Order: sequence, then C-alpha cells, then structure tokens
Amino acid sequence: MFVLGLDVGYSAVKAAWGDPESLAPATITLPAIAGPRSNVSLSLMGTAFDKGAEVWIDGAPWLAGIEFHEINAAARELHHDYPSTKQYRALALAAIDAPGVAEIDSLVTGLPVVHYQDESKRAYLETLLSGQHVIRPGRVVNVKKVTVIPQPAGTFMDMASRPAHEGLLNNATVLVVDPGYFSVDWVIVREGVLSRHLSGSSMNAVSTILEHVDKGLRNDRKGHPGVDALERSLRQGSRTVHIYGAPVDLSPYLDRAAAELAKPVLTAINSMLRHHHSSIDVIIMTGGGSGMFLRHFAAEYPQSMVIASPAAHMSNAVGFWLYVDATMTSDDRTCRINVRIGAACVELLDHLLSIPQSERAERMRLLATMGLNELRRPAAGAAPGVEGVSAHGRGGDQSTHSLASRARAKRILLAEPRVTGQVPHAP
Repeated sequence: MFVLGLDVGYSAVKAAWGDPESLAPATITLPAIAGPRSNVSLSLMGTAFDKGAEVWIDGAPWLAGIEFHEINAAARELHHDYPSTKQYRALALAAIDAPGVAEIDSLVTGLPVVHYQDESKRAYLETLLSGQHVIRPGRVVNVKKVTVIPQPAGTFMDMASRPAHEGLLNNATVLVVDPGYFSVDWVIVREGVLSRHLSGSSMNAVSTILEHVDKGLRNDRKGHPGVDALERSLRQGSRTVHIYGAPVDLSPYLDRAAAELAKPVLTAINSMLRHHHSSIDVIIMTGGGSGMFLRHFAAEYPQSMVIASPAAHMSNAVGFWLYVDATMTSDDRTCRINVRIGAACVELLDHLLSIPQSERAERMRLLATMGLNELRRPAAGAAPGVEGVSAHGRGGDQSTHSLASRARAKRILLAEPRVTGQVPHAP
C-alpha cells in the first residue's frame, strides 16, 4: 500500500509518503508559492528560472514550490478559501507528483477544526484531490482514496506514536497548539475526543509577527527586507537578513513581536479554558511558528508539560501518513500479509526453478529449517492486547514511531476522529 500524507500550508507544502508499515516515510518540503510559467522571473543570464515542479493548471504550465522572488506578479492566498485557489491546486499536484509513482492508494490530509466541521469543505477537498490527475502532458497519477481529518489529529498521531511519549498521552488532557503562517489554531484532546467547543483560532500568527518585525526594522534601520524575505530566511533556518549589505540579527525583533502577539492568543485560550473543568496535562507545540510561542506557553502554564515536535513543520504530514496504518483493521492486515506472501512465493518459485536441481534441494532444506526456527521462537515483546504487533521501537531512535506506540495512538484518538461542540473565534 502506498500512502501520501499531505499538508498544504500557507508558507510551505509538506508531504510524507511510503508504505505505512515501513520504518519512516520519505518527506519533502516546498515553498508554498506557485504561478504560471510565463510569469517566472529571468536570471542574470536572461533565462527563466527553472526551479520547482512543473504542473499544468487549466491547460497551462505552472511552476510550484518556488520562492516568492522567482516569479513575477505573485500574490499569497491568505484567506479561508485557500483550497479553492489555483495556487493550492498547483501545490497539491506538485506534492502528488513528488513520490514519482503512478498510483497512490490513500491520500490523507487535514483541515482546521473549524473548517473540518463544514461537510461541504471536506467534500470539496476529497473531490479535488481524488481520482486521476494530469500533472503535465505524459504524467498522470491516480489517487484511489482521499481522507480528510481534523488537522490537530496529525500532530497528535505523530507525537503519540513516538517511543519517547509512550504512555504519556494515553490518559492526559492535551492542548495541541499549531502556530502557522496564516493562523494559530488550537484544540483540546481528551479521551479520544477532539472537542470543537474547546478549540479556536487566532490571526496573530507568523505572518503577523513578520509584519511587526519588518516594521521594527524599518524604524530602526531605515530599511526593510519585506515579509517574504523574512519568511524565506526563517524557513531556511536562519535568523539573519542583510540590510544595506550588513547582516542584521532578527532574534530581538522576533522575540519582541512574538511576546506581544502571544498575549491575545493566550487570552483567547484562557477564556476557552474557563469552561473546561480539568487541568491541562500536556501542551503539544507544533507548526512552523512553534519555536516563537513555546516559551510564552511554558510561562503561562508552568504546571503543564510543554513539548515540541522534533520536526514541528513536518508533524502534521507525518501524522497523516501514520493515520492509515493506525486505522487499519486486523482483516486489512491479514489481507496485505497474504498478498505479500503470495507475491514472495511466486518470486521464490521462479528463482528455485532457475537454478540447478542439486542446489535447489539444498536451498529448500535451508528455507524449511529457517521456517521451523521461526515458528519455535517465542513471541517476545508483543504489545499487550494488540495481537502480532511488535513492541520494539524502530532502531531505538525516539524520532521514529514504534508499532506499539502507533497501536496506542490508534486506541487513544484515531480509530474514528470525533469532534463535538462549537468554535469560539479569537482576535
């Protein structure tokens, strides 16, 4: 089975793909900028930039996953109807194209809780992403199934599936906070329920922080690089920009803006928590802006455990990829195992028939011995109550997701995502 976890954000597109039972997915991150190829900027040599992925939108070639300065007349789509735009379609096609396969068995993506409750938005996204996609002439990818889940479920699945957090999130009341480029979204997860009346959203997000930073630089340095240059620097892991040829450290500007804008976000969350009659055990910080907000949440909730995803920008996409494995039934697994065994037997038979008879007999004896030894081996480390699931972590690395942890995460949250209540809106 081939699964693609897709997170099309306002700043970056994140995708994770592969067999959901493999050690880890392949991943990619692309800038969330796309536009017609005819609008691509020229290099100093007079030739057009040829970066990004070529996709075709309404019969015309586009480039997706390029930087803002590499295309003329580019405009960011910063609004709630983002999935209806040509830019979103182009970015989604680039991610669907990235694995290089002709067919994707399952594509999982997410919507903010407030949008997830709108059935028409879910249906639109499922229709948009499913079926045959002509990426460009001669390149077609078929997406057999699309699942849309509440976006925080991706991060929760990612974190709950990590050996470092085994048992931590089972019975905890968890606040998931996702400071993104367009909005800061949050939701309470308790006993497997995503509570819509305990969720919300604020526009005091990364884009607003960068606007404040750009204004501060203009006042202090009499020059400003612009929001898009600031965003590109952060996405590349740098906190330095050049103004009039001199490097400028962005840290004090970012810290000051984040401190100011975290206040209304925390006020909105505290207002929401007044109606919640239990303490917050764990706060999970995810998203590209999590590092800017983390210390402010830790100071506001000193009794709660505040944890950040090791790869916060990829957490939702990886969690979406894990979702299919977490919700797979035992019958599904048996069917997959039988198919794999059948294919392996055909391949083995072809190989045995291609070698001399004397060597064939020795090979068959060795295979039989190996099979008997495997049957005699005790089933050590099986997760309690989960038949046939190894409890061993994958390579002992806490950044990977153990099968036992995935099973626990499934029981905690994702057997069937549920959402209840109404959404308050923050400033």
